Amino acid sequence: LLAYREQNYDTAAAAWDDLLVWYPSDERAQAALFWLGKMRLQRGDTLSATETLSQAVAFDGWSYYGLRAADLLEGREPLSGSAGVTVEGCSDVASQQATLDWMAGWLGLESSQALDTPSTVLLQDPRLERGLTLLKLGRFDEGRAELESLREAYAEDAAAQFHLALIFKEARLYRSSILAASAVWRLSPAHTLPEIPRFLGCLLYPTYFGVLVDAEAQEFGFDPLVLYALLRQESLFEGFATSYAAAHGLMQVIPSTGQEIATALNWPPDYTTGDLYRPMVSVRFGTWYLAQQQDSFEGELYPALAGYNGGPGNAANWWEAAGEDPDLFVELIGFQETRAYVERITEHYARYRWLYGTP
Repeated sequence: LLAYREQNYDTAAAAWDDLLVWYPSDERAQAALFWLGKMRLQRGDTLSATETLSQAVAFDGWSYYGLRAADLLEGREPLSGSAGVTVEGCSDVASQQATLDWMAGWLGLESSQALDTPSTVLLQDPRLERGLTLLKLGRFDEGRAELESLREAYAEDAAAQFHLALIFKEARLYRSSILAASAVWRLSPAHTLPEIPRFLGCLLYPTYFGVLVDAEAQEFGFDPLVLYALLRQESLFEGFATSYAAAHGLMQVIPSTGQEIATALNWPPDYTTGDLYRPMVSVRFGTWYLAQQQDSFEGELYPALAGYNGGPGNAANWWEAAGEDPDLFVELIGFQETRAYVERITEHYARYRWLYGTP
């Protein structure tokens, strides 16, 4: 990468070729294929570039490098989509039944009838009633602890996990719902998103708080799927989440930044840090702040996301060091957490685009 940045392309190519020999079957090989393809594309060797980038996609088309290789093949910018699109869910009865039929197939059941309702054992587990009651009383931490204990106890029971995903969704315990749906996918024979029913995919990559998200996306010119990908990465849609860094709410805004945003917006009235747990405040603040970051980088989303997570000053330094190349920028991000953050949002966005966007 250092040689590539200095345009010493032969040296860079030799290093990447060595990586393919030394590590033929892990992520480093895919990274080498991606960069070889990108370099060949820049040098005008379209045929070789297409072949190499296609190999990177074939390696794993849903990973960060596979997705960026596909973007280059299609001439797309990172996280490119359509602002102002309408996102439709997939919670109809027919889709849910199709998921039950799919599960019955790999669980070896003659029909899905046995899966139509939760088992008596699950329904009578005292943690279920206690947890839901505590949530209704506003005792979120206690209620979540009970229900998380229940989810973990049935970790290897696909049918229980599916119904827990639905129960948690109804209770607005969205993080736990996503984790339960993830367990169904893990226990199934499916490896990639297109192999699972769309109903399950939407439980894994949901569009909760859609009225808020769509309104803010339209106002600030974002593809709403980018905001959903960010929400999923930040909090798994858990509005009362608090990170180890004391970030609050759906979009994980830290208190000092929240105060700055409230002052800039002059909203909401009588603002306190506790307002960050209100979804309408968190989504507004987070989207506004991301838009500010994006504007400072002339519309580029990768440095905007890195600034959102790792600080705008750091993102500016990495962006300058990368010569404003978005892919080199990701490689040069100095914080492992922030680099993983950008990569994971890229992967989440691709899944949202597959589930909700134009094919």
